[in-house]
Amino acid sequence: MIATQLEEPWLVSTDRLALAVRRESELDVDQVLIEVDACAMCRTDLQIATGDVPAHRLP
Repeated sequence: MIATQLEEPWLVSTDRLALAVRRESELDVDQVLIEVDACAMCRTDLQIATGDVPAHRLP
């Protein structure tokens, strides 16, 4: 499968994203494989990932 992966966590920018060919691993009986056509993140998620907004922990 072809995947887009973030090469360095916590450093979110387009030059850190790379296409990677991944081998599909065998699934256990309680697992499923899904195909994602599109995804989105809200701006707050990006701000937390880049450190602009501190992450909050739930009690």
